[in-house]
Amino acid sequence: MADSYGNYGLLAETFRQMTTRSEDIERESRPRVLIVDDYPGLGSAWRRWLQLSYDIVGGVSDSGQVLRTAAELKPDVIVLDVLMPGTNGLDLCRDIRRTAPETKIILVSAADEEQVRSTAVSLGASAFILKSSEPQELDRAIQHALRGETYFPPLVRRYRLRN
Repeated sequence: MADSYGNYGLLAETFRQMTTRSEDIERESRPRVLIVDDYPGLGSAWRRWLQLSYDIVGGVSDSGQVLRTAAELKPDVIVLDVLMPGTNGLDLCRDIRRTAPETKIILVSAADEEQVRSTAVSLGASAFILKSSEPQELDRAIQHALRGETYFPPLVRRYRLRN
């Protein structure tokens, strides 16, 4: 519908600005997540899944850039691979807890090891899940962390049949 002067362009531009601002406000109110994984395929998959509910502020594949990137982007949550080349995720978790104690850390690992899990707990990680977990598991871990809760689901046990 045109305004009283027949100016459709002004209405369209006003609507575009309102929509853009609304999207900006929604993005600003969504939890900010930084994804740290040296395998780009998995980081991309997590990004696609998580961007539905979270503001993905970045992705880092080099452990040497994690602390600087986290300081610059100030994420609410960091999804952090345990087995990174260079500085491992457990050491990075310890360093992040010192420099940004309010940031929640979700540690992810391909390894199903009780020692890694107990170290994650002692370092103050909010959650620990396996990389093989369904995307919903990562979402649950983030939700628990954002509520100030920990999330350490039971280990996935692998049994071998012996002859």
